[in-house]
Amino acid sequence: MYHPKVSSIGSHKAVPITVLLAFNSYRFVFFMKVVRFMEVFERILHVDQCSYAVQWLSGPSLTPTPIVRLICSSLSYYSKHVHDVGKYLRAWIDLLCVRRPAVWNTDSATLQLLGSIVHIAFMNDTKNLLGIPDMIYNLYQQMLKSWKENSHGIFSMFTSDHAPLALIADSMFGVSPWATYLLLLVESRSYPTFYQILYETFVMKEKLTVEEACKRAASKSSILLTTKRLAVYRWAEFVSVSSESTVFPLALQRLAIESYSLKTVNGRKYCFARRFLDSSTAESVLRPCKKVLSEVADPKGLAKAVNGWLFCSHEVTRSGFDFSVFDLDYLLQLVLADDTNVWLDFVDNDRLQQEESHDEKLFSMTCHMGPKDRLIHRPSDQFTNKTYSSRAAGFPVLPTHSGVPSAPVVEVAALFQTNSIMGLINNSIKEIHKLSEYYVTGAENVAREDAEFGNLVTKLHASVPQQVPVQLRCGIRCTSPLNTTTQVSSTKFNQTTDALMTQNREKNVLLYFMSSTLALLTKWF
Repeated sequence: MYHPKVSSIGSHKAVPITVLLAFNSYRFVFFMKVVRFMEVFERILHVDQCSYAVQWLSGPSLTPTPIVRLICSSLSYYSKHVHDVGKYLRAWIDLLCVRRPAVWNTDSATLQLLGSIVHIAFMNDTKNLLGIPDMIYNLYQQMLKSWKENSHGIFSMFTSDHAPLALIADSMFGVSPWATYLLLLVESRSYPTFYQILYETFVMKEKLTVEEACKRAASKSSILLTTKRLAVYRWAEFVSVSSESTVFPLALQRLAIESYSLKTVNGRKYCFARRFLDSSTAESVLRPCKKVLSEVADPKGLAKAVNGWLFCSHEVTRSGFDFSVFDLDYLLQLVLADDTNVWLDFVDNDRLQQEESHDEKLFSMTCHMGPKDRLIHRPSDQFTNKTYSSRAAGFPVLPTHSGVPSAPVVEVAALFQTNSIMGLINNSIKEIHKLSEYYVTGAENVAREDAEFGNLVTKLHASVPQQVPVQLRCGIRCTSPLNTTTQVSSTKFNQTTDALMTQNREKNVLLYFMSSTLALLTKWF
């Protein structure tokens, strides 16, 4: 494999392009088995990044490097050309995350690529994201399992922090908002035991603060999640840094769901929105979120509405509550009704398509693939010597039929006179109305005949009692058998009912034919 040598001599752009072309052309599993492929791929991801010392001082880069940008654009390009886009993107998830469990969620380049993958997946499957969340969930569970095994080692007693590792650190939220959206989705459903104990604590101890309830839930579940690790606060922090991204409306929806969705405790449903949002310990997290919701430019008003839902004093679950005090109150009622459908009406679809089209065009121009992949129309020889204007096709001609009356000739000036236009079609409208009445009557007659046929079916075989002779013997050589009779029920075919059923079907067929004919006539007119 020559890619390590080519990369080491400085051909940084040639290597990723050849790898991307090959990765798209052949089976993905083949490349996973190639010796040193992961080493080459790791080098490609970070070949043009600054040193780790600089990153440690300045923090992760929010702007993709040229190589990462090129790979992101290739994802958009090939997702339009592969047969199964879901399989293609899941193969990339396997390459980026599953095979690199120790580094993938702390590497800015990986998160930027993951964001492009989630962006494309959302464009193709807004609800399930092509199964990518399930892959990340399974990977996260394996990471948590490894963390638990390591936390019981001999050196764990010297460390005071036993909190499970976060799927994404707070400092990485702004690296790739789409990737953060995916990872927070997965993280929110990864600790069901802890959250169930937390909700039970809320119900049993109403005066406990959120921080105290978290400590009790952590001690009972052995999962030491702090207050800032709660899903509602994580989403609030994400909303604070994602206002410029197209994923912002989706983040607002998830924040509303985590705040107001009803939780079941001992068979009853509770809303803990005010418990979470009015907590003094969460003020430092919610203050930047409130500022963003108040200042962000949002022509559709979703940010303003969510701001009103979060920072209020209303108990929305009390009997007779008037939801009209809120903007877009129907969305809040959907959340309370456990409706998790994506609010696509508030997503900027035009901007999403522009971003994807821009990436696709970037890779096409970089690799000079655009003109080659387009179907070039070559005119036949009979048009070679004609001018371009003569090649234009004329307007289509409506087909004529001998049984269809010709279309009336209407002058342009008459189109602006309502009475004259209605005069042309009044007779046709009357005929359509008359035929429609016939059709409705015929449908009612068909339904009546069907009901009568059903009644006749029950009478076709009548129950008739009969006496059947029976001889009782004590054995084969019985000398004194006992002759007796017993009454049984049998059925008798009713010829009269059968004749009525035949007449009913013939009448039904006639009525159905007449109704169908009237329907065609109505369509004709």
